[in-house]
Amino acid sequence: MKNKNSQEQDAQLVESFRNGNQTAFDSLVKKYRPRFCKYIKNKFSSLEEDAGEIVNDSFLEFYKNPQQIEKPGSFYSWLGKAIYRECLHRKDQLKRSNELSNKLSNDMESSAPDLVKELINQAGEKTIHSILHAFFDDSNRSLLSNRLIKKMKYKEIARIEIESEEGKSNESTVKQSEENVEKKFVKKTNAIKTQVNDLKKNLAVLVLVYSDDYFDKFLTAEQIRERLGLPVTEVKKRLLSAHKQFWKHFDAALKTLSPKKQQILRLRVDADEDFQRIAEGRNKGNLKVQTQWYDAKTELENELSKIGITNTIKNRILTRDKKMAEKRKRSA
Repeated sequence: MKNKNSQEQDAQLVESFRNGNQTAFDSLVKKYRPRFCKYIKNKFSSLEEDAGEIVNDSFLEFYKNPQQIEKPGSFYSWLGKAIYRECLHRKDQLKRSNELSNKLSNDMESSAPDLVKELINQAGEKTIHSILHAFFDDSNRSLLSNRLIKKMKYKEIARIEIESEEGKSNESTVKQSEENVEKKFVKKTNAIKTQVNDLKKNLAVLVLVYSDDYFDKFLTAEQIRERLGLPVTEVKKRLLSAHKQFWKHFDAALKTLSPKKQQILRLRVDADEDFQRIAEGRNKGNLKVQTQWYDAKTELENELSKIGITNTIKNRILTRDKKMAEKRKRSA
């Protein structure tokens, strides 16, 4: 009887939320979040630190599309399956990350340039595409995309440059441009290739930090140095430069939101305020603030997706930055 009553209550809350009642969503979060966080910690010990994030992401999936649950009374069952699938996915990622990391560590005969090429090839086009949009400016992203993903020849790149500079293109101008490029290749081609190779090192560092195969390893600058042969100071410099570019993208997307939504996201991202402290500062209920944050977070993710930055990459950057800040506090 108790289980039936609980299902009926869930059905009422789901239907109420579908009709626009935010409090109903808060009630579902309050009812099930602690239970499933405890479930993850007991069932998947390797994911204990990610328990809260996994449960939040599953709730967010429902929040974005509450119509996906065919039977409102089966919310508990749907949520449990969604969380279980995500746990299995993350566990599999961790396993593959360990296997690939061991393979690269034992490959003592590979040179650093070969490792860079191998890493980029193994990452896959989807990962490369995500990293390019998150961490590179327009010109560098275009250059790497044309060379690594589109496999474009210099003739095709010359045509793009002409269309951009002159607003038109024909075979004669392309030929002339190619001739100019050929003359410059004695000095300029080497510069272009140097630029591409340098950017590929940035890309390899970012693959080691943010790709599916490596993110859960949380590699240090020293460990990245061992794999790529780059000095630790250079690894840190490349990561810092990439992160600055990401935050430019992030701030541009954030400024498209309303001031109130910007504020609550800033409190969570910059100051790392918990919901209770934000609620106290606004004289609002904790769950109400959580709902406002979910709304703002969803809108920001939509803005970021318009410029090619995936939610996965965004969350991984925030997670790594937070862990690095905690590490600096401990060492201070």
